[in-house]
Amino acid sequence: MENRRGRLARANPGCGECPLVDEAEVTRLAARWRGIVELQQSQEARVREFQPRYDRWAPLASLFAPGDLTPDIEAVVELVQEGETWLDVGCGAGRFAAHLATRAGTVLCNDSSSGMTEALREAARERSLDNIKVLPAAPWPVENVGGDVDVVFSAHVLYFVTDIVPFLKGMEAQARRRCVVLIGDEAGSLPPGDAWYAAHHEPMSRLPALDEFTELMEARGIKLDVQDVPMHPNWADGLDPEEAFAMLRNRCHLREEDSPKAGRLRQWFDEQREATGKNPPLMAMQRRAICSWDPTTP
Repeated sequence: MENRRGRLARANPGCGECPLVDEAEVTRLAARWRGIVELQQSQEARVREFQPRYDRWAPLASLFAPGDLTPDIEAVVELVQEGETWLDVGCGAGRFAAHLATRAGTVLCNDSSSGMTEALREAARERSLDNIKVLPAAPWPVENVGGDVDVVFSAHVLYFVTDIVPFLKGMEAQARRRCVVLIGDEAGSLPPGDAWYAAHHEPMSRLPALDEFTELMEARGIKLDVQDVPMHPNWADGLDPEEAFAMLRNRCHLREEDSPKAGRLRQWFDEQREATGKNPPLMAMQRRAICSWDPTTP
């Protein structure tokens, strides 16, 4: 049986130095990616006990606002070359952009949430970060922003992208030097699987993440530079138990009033606290990495 490398070489004749691109595999993996996203969206819509706002991310702006220089932010900032222009796709309220702006010449920021971009504008004004340019809220992938962009960066966004290949090609079309993504082994918005099961009595549908991304990029013939970033200690430890439970309940899409599902989640939460003496983790992610690549690779 012909192995993958042999099949790819046959599909790319006369180009011994070219990356090996498996178009059939790219198509299959992109379809699988879409299927995973749609399955998770379908499950979420079916089990949720409240309807999300039109701008579902706006109430979470404070979680994505500028703050301390954490290990993940520091690792990204180290990739900035003095004076460069960076485009932050899915910028949130500026958690990364505010720190990128200390080294980059210009940071262009885009997010699909108008609530997030408005919070970022306010944060930039408060910090006198005149080199942050907030673009109008728009769906992804963004159109050409105009001007020269050295690096296109996106943190924890790919999980939610249905058409992943056009999104990646959009990044590559705008970046002159590098594309950079920060991505975890699970989407940061997902709660621990055990918490989800306790509430809903069914396994949690996951979202495509680091493993699916690296497999897709390999099929596209892209050589990734993958740098693991240490995870934070359980940041839920410092929260009041009621605040931690409220965040977990929201991640499981349960309404504020008592309900059978909320009662089951409360029982699970209290049992974890009793067993460990601290709040349980609030998200499924256990690993995260910065992945970067040359956008000129075919």
